[in-house]
Amino acid sequence: MITIEKVKDKKSLKAFVKYPFDLYRGSKYWVPPLVAGEMRTFDKEYNPTLEFCDVELLVAKKEGRIVGRVALIVNRRENEILGEKKMRF
Repeated sequence: MITIEKVKDKKSLKAFVKYPFDLYRGSKYWVPPLVAGEMRTFDKEYNPTLEFCDVELLVAKKEGRIVGRVALIVNRRENEILGEKKMRF
């Protein structure tokens, strides 16, 4: 059975960020990101866009192991300026 869990703390954020290392292990075409840089992407102290963006990070788990991930992002400022209601994932 697959369960969906929210990323709630630094430990689960690190697991979210490091998941592609497992997914693409052995791929000669994958260029891994810097983990510290990816962690800062979702840290309000380092990423000022998070002041006006709503971000929800989710992981899919099977038997306690991450098998997928998704980031849901709503940029409230952009939506207000453009008069639209959209999001990214």
